[in-house]
Amino acid sequence: CAEVFTPPSFTIKKFTIVEPSGNGAIDAREKGKLRFALHNEGQSPAIGVIIRTYSNNDDINFFLQDSVLIDTVFTDKISYADFDFEGYLTIKTSDTPVEVQLSCKEGFKLNEPFEAIVKTKSVIPPEIIISDFAISNSFNTQYIPQNEIVTLSLRIQNIGQGLTEFVNLEIPDSNTFSTPKFSGPVTTPVIMPGDYHDVQIPLLAKEKRFTVDFQISDYLGEKKSNPIILEVLKHYKHPEDMVINDIGEDSLNYLKANMQDIDVDVDIPFGRKNYNTMAVVMATEQYEDGNYLDLKYAKRDGQSMRNYFQNSFGLSDFQILPSKPWQMEGGPSLDDLVNTFDPYQGILRERVTNAGRYSGIDEVSIIVYIRGLGEWIDGKPYIIPKDANYSRYTTKYQLDRFAKDISLLSVITTIKSVTVFLDLTYINPEKSNQSQWDFPEMNEKVCILSASSKGETSQTYPLKKHSLFLYSLLKGFAGGADDGDAVIELGEITDYVYKTIPKEVKGIPNSKGQNPTLYGLDLKRTILDLR
Repeated sequence: CAEVFTPPSFTIKKFTIVEPSGNGAIDAREKGKLRFALHNEGQSPAIGVIIRTYSNNDDINFFLQDSVLIDTVFTDKISYADFDFEGYLTIKTSDTPVEVQLSCKEGFKLNEPFEAIVKTKSVIPPEIIISDFAISNSFNTQYIPQNEIVTLSLRIQNIGQGLTEFVNLEIPDSNTFSTPKFSGPVTTPVIMPGDYHDVQIPLLAKEKRFTVDFQISDYLGEKKSNPIILEVLKHYKHPEDMVINDIGEDSLNYLKANMQDIDVDVDIPFGRKNYNTMAVVMATEQYEDGNYLDLKYAKRDGQSMRNYFQNSFGLSDFQILPSKPWQMEGGPSLDDLVNTFDPYQGILRERVTNAGRYSGIDEVSIIVYIRGLGEWIDGKPYIIPKDANYSRYTTKYQLDRFAKDISLLSVITTIKSVTVFLDLTYINPEKSNQSQWDFPEMNEKVCILSASSKGETSQTYPLKKHSLFLYSLLKGFAGGADDGDAVIELGEITDYVYKTIPKEVKGIPNSKGQNPTLYGLDLKRTILDLR
């Protein structure tokens, strides 16, 4: 035979990551294949082809099959070498170079070394904190007696963007306290972003003041310390009143570092559990339409009002709308406002109906706090939702509609009263000076305490990091409006803000006059009972 065939000659034509997520990367615990398309450009078949992979990266964070055997690679044909892989749980986001080498029985190799870049992607980590705690004892009171075992309730919350498959909670030994009959550590089930898991631990104090240094770790092995300082005979929350944090909020609700210098955020009075009140908290700081400037401190105002509802008013999450802080994120949209206060099919009506139907509550008081921008259009006031269009009045919520809807809602026999604290900062208060508009005639159950009068607007109190109205309101709840009987009536809190706001506003630079206004006559209704 005069013809001589050329020997095998190899090239890798293509590299593909075959993985179920479809993102072109290796994820944590993901299994798949690195697929290399091998082409024999010679005229002779190759026998016993061994393909191997190597990486010079010492931090490679996934398992990779090291070699693949192909019996025969025929001439001018594509053969595929599939390498199994599996991402480790602690995989990092990176580009990992992988070198491919090849040999066959005849001794031929790749014409040129082939390097593939394998993308890896880390999991979205959780962020685990103890968002709140509470104390309960056999006397059904919320303090730690001397020489008595109490139950310490902890709320373990995931404020991160990723889930955790479990959380381990450990309590180091201490001479200052003990945990009788407690055999830690505690391991929780899966905690999704924003969710929480409550744990109860028996606790016996050995000193009047002591620190429990909780050690928590998530499924990625991330560990942290969460110390809690406790004192004997000090009043604490009831377990049903424990609160939660927003996703991404890394401070603890029971120790707000950013609120420690503000008196109303520190000196929150604790009230008894209250099953006969519902609350609505709506606060908007940033608006989707850039024509509206940010309303400074509005988010903080809503958060503080919620803290008072939970701690002072004794309300649980299910008694507050929205029930979770991250729901209605950033404030209410127009649909949120309409759907909440619709007197026929609204969320608030449904809550009231279900309270009577399933919880046997015969009578309920409703308290509403709304903080946001307002606008006067053609002589009528509007609440500006977060998704409002600056140039379209139909995207805004007419205050007249709000008043009529809550008035119709209050006709329900199980509703004892509706009290609204309206904290609106108008972008054009001067346009109300000549307006003849006033709140429509409302059911006698409805009272609205507005932060300002016509021609005025709700102003911020930079020194206290709140709106002036909300600061005065909370100051009143914290004892300023109490005449000594530990019961704050609408007339008392109204009289308090009437007196304090005009006085405080004089000390705020570049401020204007602000005088709250009450619409309604039931001044004797109880707003807050701290007995």
